[in-house]
Amino acid sequence: MSNMIPAARKYLAVLAALLCIAPAAASSDDTSVRIVTSFYPIYLLTSHLLAGVESAGLENLTGPETGCLHDYRLTARDMKTLSQADLFIANGAGMESFLTDIAAQIPGVTLVTATEGMPTEGHNAHVWLTPSGAAEMSRTIAAALKEALPGQGAVIDDNLSRFVLRMDALQEDLSRGLEPVRGRTVILFHEAFECFAESFGLHVAAVVEHEPDAAVTPAQLKDLADLIAASDYPPLFIEPAYPDLAAQILSRETGVRVYALDPLVSGPAGEEAADYYEQVMLMNMRTLLDALDSG
Repeated sequence: MSNMIPAARKYLAVLAALLCIAPAAASSDDTSVRIVTSFYPIYLLTSHLLAGVESAGLENLTGPETGCLHDYRLTARDMKTLSQADLFIANGAGMESFLTDIAAQIPGVTLVTATEGMPTEGHNAHVWLTPSGAAEMSRTIAAALKEALPGQGAVIDDNLSRFVLRMDALQEDLSRGLEPVRGRTVILFHEAFECFAESFGLHVAAVVEHEPDAAVTPAQLKDLADLIAASDYPPLFIEPAYPDLAAQILSRETGVRVYALDPLVSGPAGEEAADYYEQVMLMNMRTLLDALDSG
């Protein structure tokens, strides 16, 4: 494991040197095409594709603290923003429960789902959490952008090619880096990282799904403690935006450690977002290696 952090730093240094164009920053200026994204992962992918594109404004609908949108309800401000948009790009696959409301109430906006055509049953709505999934979503977004901005097709295609190459390299880097812990067992306190774990050969013993404001019952805690013991005491993984009381209780009762993984549902805009996807995914890899490395 000691060789991974220098390798990751070298990877990011090379990447930074290769990045010639920063992602497009959010804009509220009057432009010929107004593009709105549903939440940060979609904003991040779209901003890379719009780098250097003229006559396009990009705005993210939800705030950086919103997280996943399973239970998100549109506000009056959201409806006003969408009514002024030409193109609304969402994740789809059940992530945004309000999409049917938009189609019915704002027929003038073109709705695009980035996961269209992908296998997205259950947890796979979070496919941006693998580089290969992010690349496939970017292809769908790029096609919609080219249709909305026909004069900018060459720039969008070039941006897409750059981004896909980066995702291909990152997918390989993560696969090599996580090879020493392939087959190890994890317990997740949210479904987002199930897709990631399976993609890189980790065994998910359980996904503890519960509403953020709902406590895990004593009976559930006992069942989880029994599962932890039966699974040879694997580490527990939480997400920063979700309460971790149940995980901390289980940690005290069983002695297993709790680690946080970043689901990339919030982050910077503009130049600071240029290599943010890579930074977060490599950080998650280091967290997994620290948690699962048998020494």
